[in-house]
Amino acid sequence: MILFRLIAISALFLICVFSTEATARFADDKYCLVLDHDQPARQSVFILDERDIIPETGKALSENLPWRRFLLDFLDLKSNEVHQRFAPREHVTILVARKDGSGLAQTLAGCLPLYSVEEVAQLREEESSLSVFFGSNKRAEIEDDQETFKPKLSKALLDSARLEEQVEGFHSDSFSDSSLIRSLASRPAYEAQWGVPRIFIYSTSIGVESDIAEFDIPSAREAGFWEAKDARLNMGGVELFVIGPKNRDAGPAQSAFLSAFFLGSQADLRSVTSPSTSLALSAPPAHVRRFVGEILFAENYSYPLRLRMGADHNGNVVASWLMLQREGAHWTPVRGVLTCDAREQCNYLNDGEFAQIWSLMPGGPPELSTDLPYAGMRDLSFKIRKRDVEGSISDALAELSQSDTNSFTFSLVEQEKANF
Repeated sequence: MILFRLIAISALFLICVFSTEATARFADDKYCLVLDHDQPARQSVFILDERDIIPETGKALSENLPWRRFLLDFLDLKSNEVHQRFAPREHVTILVARKDGSGLAQTLAGCLPLYSVEEVAQLREEESSLSVFFGSNKRAEIEDDQETFKPKLSKALLDSARLEEQVEGFHSDSFSDSSLIRSLASRPAYEAQWGVPRIFIYSTSIGVESDIAEFDIPSAREAGFWEAKDARLNMGGVELFVIGPKNRDAGPAQSAFLSAFFLGSQADLRSVTSPSTSLALSAPPAHVRRFVGEILFAENYSYPLRLRMGADHNGNVVASWLMLQREGAHWTPVRGVLTCDAREQCNYLNDGEFAQIWSLMPGGPPELSTDLPYAGMRDLSFKIRKRDVEGSISDALAELSQSDTNSFTFSLVEQEKANF
């Protein structure tokens, strides 16, 4: 137990050391490494756009109530929905994206004092009547820590409007050069050791710099892809949610623009909503595996390929990406179902839309073009046999030049120490 605590303290020290100046306001490692319990495979990061924060020197201002209320409600450990929102002991970080574009300031980091319903039932079976009488049992300790978490969270949210170094905002004519994107690009928003990332961005003015309200969907997506190239923001394969009061009325052009921009920045934008709208959240991955290898294209050229493969307890594919290194890095989300047997053999069933996510009109007629990653092919299939993956990317409508096949094949091998 002492060894586990030393490891946890060392991990906390590293977080504080690598945080930016005066940023590590609150950090708690108590539930990050718990004996006899696996560390969660996912982490959650909440990023507040400082343009939405009114600086405070005294009492809390009503103008800051919307974003504070959202976080207090979403991180309410007594909520009936908490187990749908978070995995047991999931690592959570709160950051402020500085309005001058200088970086990300941390106001909270730590692991939630949260156990699953099944784990609590197991603790109840193991505890003695004497420990219950004196209130010294583990369940009581967890409940006490849940009670003290809310004031700690409230303190962190107060600190978010009282950063020691106050900065001035600036105006930009493009989203790719906005303070939010500059701050996101300044450093990674998460530490890979805490699991695959899920990010929530709270911003009421995200994307306003790009005047695309009157664009049609293909033009808006094209603009998003171009601005992503300018921004050079690499988010590293995250599931992304954008929240903000003004985004409740976000038109289809703005949503299409943001979806394309973040896809080009290695993020899968799942929704743009107001704080009062319920989010459609995926279950956390029960496990995540990583594979590396090569893909063979029609021209008989091979290129590096990586696969991050995660699935929840029901076999639904989550937090999964296929990464192609060909004239730049292309990260494409992987969705579908993974079925496995007792012999460590798994079959992947795709959603039939794979590379069409790169189309200027996804959901419309298939757009198959060599200008798209994987030529826009819709069918991804592969099998996992212990540590090896064999698969292909194909489309019944594809006609590839200089080839008599309509598919690309790939072979991968598991890399247990990889962290992409």
